[in-house]
Amino acid sequence: SGTNGKTIIVTVDRSGISAGNSVSGEISITGAGRTIKVSVSASKEGTPELSVSPTSLVFGESDTQKTFQISNAGSGDLNWNISESLSWLSVSSRSGTNGKTIIVTVDRSGISDGNSVNGEISVTGAGRTIKVRVSASKAGVPSLSVSPTSLAFGESSTSETFQISNSGSGDLRWDISESLSWLSVSSSSGTNGRTITVTVDRSGLNAGANVSGNITVNSNGGNRTIFVSASKVGVPDFTSITSFRVTGGDGDNELDNGEVVKLQIKLKNSGSGRATNVSGTLESSNPQVIITDSRVNFPNIDDNDSEWSSGYFEIKVGAVDFTSSDRAISFTLRVTSSQGTWYIPLSLETSGLPTSYASNPADLCANGPRLSLNKIYSKSSFSLSTIGRCNSHPNKPGSRGMWYSFYAPSDGNYLILLKMTNGRTPFFELYGSSSQCRCSSVDYSLNIKFVSVTGFYARYTFLDGGNTYYIRFINDSDSSSTSSIGYTITIVPYFKK
Repeated sequence: SGTNGKTIIVTVDRSGISAGNSVSGEISITGAGRTIKVSVSASKEGTPELSVSPTSLVFGESDTQKTFQISNAGSGDLNWNISESLSWLSVSSRSGTNGKTIIVTVDRSGISDGNSVNGEISVTGAGRTIKVRVSASKAGVPSLSVSPTSLAFGESSTSETFQISNSGSGDLRWDISESLSWLSVSSSSGTNGRTITVTVDRSGLNAGANVSGNITVNSNGGNRTIFVSASKVGVPDFTSITSFRVTGGDGDNELDNGEVVKLQIKLKNSGSGRATNVSGTLESSNPQVIITDSRVNFPNIDDNDSEWSSGYFEIKVGAVDFTSSDRAISFTLRVTSSQGTWYIPLSLETSGLPTSYASNPADLCANGPRLSLNKIYSKSSFSLSTIGRCNSHPNKPGSRGMWYSFYAPSDGNYLILLKMTNGRTPFFELYGSSSQCRCSSVDYSLNIKFVSVTGFYARYTFLDGGNTYYIRFINDSDSSSTSSIGYTITIVPYFKK
């Protein structure tokens, strides 16, 4: 209150005003019958607070824009600014007041393929700095690499491997395709590098087969092909003899009675695989064939190829045939290799024995006509009235009878074969000298032994070579001196097994 004029001082106390708030009111002055109002107002300054959300931006390989929000979590005006030094991004605003949405844009043109980058955006305001972490990556360009690009399994390997790798960047996604029934792969698809095992199953392949094909690897980094090949061990087979050579003997390429020959054989491998460590053993069930060298070796024989034996079989031929027509001698060749054993039949020709009519026998042993070895002598009819007999000893040796002689060229067994046309068993003796041929109760006949030869009365014994021997025979069932008989006689070397 007061009289007349005066200056009034108005003082504001903001302690009761909330920060950032404003207040207003009136002051009333009354005097001289009237009232005048003075309007008053005041405010209290606010405290701004910086807030940023989110504080991390992950762009990955494909996003180009993301945002974060700047806001004032306090009161009053918030002034802010943004700073960053990242060449691969930009921000939509670098300063402002109070809240705002900030757009962040990524430019990957400066980022290497397959690389990742990261950094920070700094937002400063109201006395503090908040950092926004940012990261981005650029998709790589994968490149498929395969090593090796061919797998050769040969005849024995069952598993081989190849390596899939990414020689580029980024993720390599691949898958494997193949249509080969005789193999399998350990993985059919995958990502990035891996070792692939390829397994071969030969159970469905034929012996000697060679197979091949491709395994294809398809990927987002290109396609590659692996060439694969395998084979199955062939099985040799011996079913025939290509050729043979007979040397020695009389040179007629046949096995004749009494000959010693050498035989070389050419074998053909008609199978599908190579035969190694090949040998041959020659066998014969013929008792008059002696194989003194029965085993020979052959070189290794490739499939569908032939090879001669590197050695010779040696064969002795005895009384193998008693006819004049050509006959075959049967052999079996047992072929053995590291891959198996085979039996091959083999027939070799023999010329048989020549025939001729026999001279009349003598009735004294010293006069007996000489018979040649390996020749058939026959007489259709001979009268017994022309010979004499030892009547005092009809069944003992005597100087009289039907006599022949022959010469033994070398030591060995000799076989004498006799056939009577009337089918009866002959009385038969063999002497070592003519001096033993006399009527006597002493038996000087040599020790002759029986052997079975169809159709013949056969005897054999060991004789010293270089000597002449004497044969006496008569059908002792023919008592009549007027009887006539026919007969066949031959003498051959005899190999007694």
